[in-house]
Amino acid sequence: MIQRIQTVYLFLSALFTALLLFLPLAVGVTVSGGPVRSTLWGWTDPASADSLSSGAVHWIAGGLSVLVLALALITIFGFRNRPLQKKLCIVQVVLLLVVCGLLGWCLGSFAAPLSAWSLSAASVFPVVSLILTLLAMRGISKDERLASREPGPFGFVCVAWGPVRLCGSDCLEKMRWPMVDSVLGQLAQGGK
Repeated sequence: MIQRIQTVYLFLSALFTALLLFLPLAVGVTVSGGPVRSTLWGWTDPASADSLSSGAVHWIAGGLSVLVLALALITIFGFRNRPLQKKLCIVQVVLLLVVCGLLGWCLGSFAAPLSAWSLSAASVFPVVSLILTLLAMRGISKDERLASREPGPFGFVCVAWGPVRLCGSDCLEKMRWPMVDSVLGQLAQGGK
């Protein structure tokens, strides 16, 4: 269902991935003293309009991030097909691991020619998205397990709750409930 907790996790994962596309990952200072910032799409110098570097690795990381964003949104609206949701989450996890590796490589090459640099909060967004996607997978698995159970005679699904256990089809024959037995016994004797 669309109101389940995994929907929240997937939406937050999509949000962090979308923010990753626009926010700077790191800020640095060149040897000559000019400020430089690294985004997902390359290195930019705020003082000039041209980009210092926007190699193929940056574009691959950006394209994979857009793909992860699209998959997260598709997964949210595929709530009727839980096995497909789970498979799409696995694909997202793999893609996010690749994005994390590419961003690590990009940030490492960004820091080499600079005299000083620092990471921004957006640099951890792929890891946060990865964790949220894993939590969504856990929620989908729980829903799958819950939906695979058979409802019992009164529409209850086998759930353990404290000392009482409501369970499937032959629950009343397998378990003895003292309070129910005494009430049924009194009714059988005519309410005495």
